[in-house]
Amino acid sequence: MTKFAIIKNGGANIAVDFNYDAIPTEHREQLRSDAIAIRASLIAGAQSLMDAGEKLARWRDTLPHGAWLPWVEAETGMSEQWARDAINVYLRFRGDPLFLKDNGLALPQTALVRLATAPEGAFEDVKDRLERGERLRVSDVSQIVKRHREIGQEESHDSETPRKPTTKRLSASEELRAMSDKAINELITLFVERLAQLLQIIEHARTEKPSKKNLEKQMRTRAQWLSDALEQIAQRRAQSATEFVHVTFLDRPPFEPGPWADVAAFLRDIAHSLAWERIKASDIPELLRRGKETLQTVLV
Repeated sequence: MTKFAIIKNGGANIAVDFNYDAIPTEHREQLRSDAIAIRASLIAGAQSLMDAGEKLARWRDTLPHGAWLPWVEAETGMSEQWARDAINVYLRFRGDPLFLKDNGLALPQTALVRLATAPEGAFEDVKDRLERGERLRVSDVSQIVKRHREIGQEESHDSETPRKPTTKRLSASEELRAMSDKAINELITLFVERLAQLLQIIEHARTEKPSKKNLEKQMRTRAQWLSDALEQIAQRRAQSATEFVHVTFLDRPPFEPGPWADVAAFLRDIAHSLAWERIKASDIPELLRRGKETLQTVLV
């Protein structure tokens, strides 16, 4: 403990306050005033995050499927994770705005984000500590949340223990099938969302006519992910003139002729830098036309 910190309360719960008596007299009032202003700024910042979260949540539920994330990235300047964090803060604190009104309980935005998805016990723990006068850093809040998650996991484990002897162990093939089904279902949802985003990029490019370089920047890495994901989902390989350096050791059969074979081939054709080197500027309109028709066929 330094001369600048003083213990306010003893016992099991210790709150540390700043010792203004250790500061030269001429600086004390301004230092106190700035501390109050900073905490007020935390409140304002948290409220701004709440406001953004409310709007983001509203449009996430309103826009057509696949439109929300492109709108966020193009129009708000926020990353996907930042936007989802703002929504979580809004949903958690809209009915209990304690940390958004009381300067004494103000927390940095990062701490609010941690707390937004924390167990209820962690929320109450943080609230009690702040009301007792403790000053919590982001790392303190993170540790509290972590501890309560661990407690929850232990309680869940203990409650399940008596039932374990009666649980029939699945065979290896059954366990693998269950894991595969869950993973594929999650991947399909994400794949369709990202495929819709690629279609929107194509439609926008047909109107705005970006340079070949900018178009490649927007499309190539997305197509790489989509191409790999589609091969994982379908367990089929695309038939295309474009060859990747990375190949799988699994000998997957090609897609049967049809819409998904066309999608797989299109994605493969735009997923490699060598393919883009062969694409001429004069080829772009036909490439975009092909992409729009191909993706629209499966996304209807």
